[in-house]
Amino acid sequence: MIGVATYQRAQDLTRLLESLMPELDRCRLGETPFVTDLYVIDNDPAGSARAVVEPFGPAVHYSVEPTPGIAAARNHTLRIFAGGSYESLIFVDDDEFVAPGWLSALVSYAETTPADVVSGPVVTLLPPDAPRWIVRGGFLQMPALPSGTRHWTAATNNTLLRYASWRSAGSPTFDESFSSTGGSDTDFFGRLTDSGKVIEFCESAVVYEDAPRNRLTFRWIRRRWTRMGIAHGRILRRRHSLLYLLAFGGMRIAAGAGGLVLDLLRGRGVQAGPVQRLCYGMGVVASRFGILVHEYRRR
Repeated sequence: MIGVATYQRAQDLTRLLESLMPELDRCRLGETPFVTDLYVIDNDPAGSARAVVEPFGPAVHYSVEPTPGIAAARNHTLRIFAGGSYESLIFVDDDEFVAPGWLSALVSYAETTPADVVSGPVVTLLPPDAPRWIVRGGFLQMPALPSGTRHWTAATNNTLLRYASWRSAGSPTFDESFSSTGGSDTDFFGRLTDSGKVIEFCESAVVYEDAPRNRLTFRWIRRRWTRMGIAHGRILRRRHSLLYLLAFGGMRIAAGAGGLVLDLLRGRGVQAGPVQRLCYGMGVVASRFGILVHEYRRR
């Protein structure tokens, strides 16, 4: 099954569903050796996404999760997953759209590997007038990874989770204390790898997202990477000592600052990698003192 959590993104959700319909049609017409169902979980208690979903007819299952927060919507998806007869659950975000053949690429790769989770690339599309420093420094682009690369966690933006693996890990759920800060998916998949599960990357299962205007600023980028570091710090605090936390964050601060200076001395300008490590490390350290960034807090 494919699960999409959404909240007041009518235009984006429409584009995603339009990109998914050809993938589902190939399943329905027998052009793929598998079938799947698509579920949209609307996190708006008013049910604002219903008007978007209804034109697609029975091809899309729709339900409302009134508890605010992305983690609650993701847990709603897990409840459907637990009650169905599906071999896997594929998460995709509501502000993305999938490449042709995405579903076949992701499922076919999953059938060739014993990995418990398979994650694919998310390609960020920049507007033509994006600031040159963002393009030059690669600030919004996910690094390209070869298929088979393993990682300790994943996101819910393009990821397949096997039912048997999830059940054998104790059927974990998303921690709703992360709902307003983000990071519930990092925590969720990190707990899966802690239990011995394996996450692999599939480079051919591509989805796309547009970069909104508000993300084309250094302030937004700094805040996002710091928030991610805080979320990771909260996860590390469950497993390690505070001294380890400070050392972990401090090493990344030092590596980021050193890399930033080297890039400037070499005339390369400001590059994404060092800035990301610097902000991420600062976030990890900040988590030691209970500092939070509520990026998704609702009014």
